[in-house]
Amino acid sequence: MNSTTYNDIDILLIHNNIDQHSCSIAIKCKKLIKERIKNSDIVMLSINEEKELCFIEKSQALMIGYIRNSSMNKDVKLISNKILKQHNKTLEKHS
Repeated sequence: MNSTTYNDIDILLIHNNIDQHSCSIAIKCKKLIKERIKNSDIVMLSINEEKELCFIEKSQALMIGYIRNSSMNKDVKLISNKILKQHNKTLEKHS
C-alpha cells in the first residue's frame, strides 16, 4: 500500500507505561503510522494515562488492532489497510 492522505484520521496509540523503553517503541510506531497515513493525528497515552482520562470512552474510540514491537511493521500495515478499507466504505456511502 502506498502512503495515503486523509482529511481526518485520529488515532489513539496506547503503550504499556511511561518508561523510556515503552515510550521509544510508541514513538517509533507513531512514525511508521505517520509515514503510511500522512494526515493522521496520533495521540500517545500510557495505559494508566488513558484510564485516568477515560479517553476511549469520552472520544468513543474504536479498537482497530494491536501493534507489537516484534511485528511492528506488519501490524502497522494491517491497521493502515483497515483504515483504508473503512475510509473507502465511507466514501462510497457519501457518493
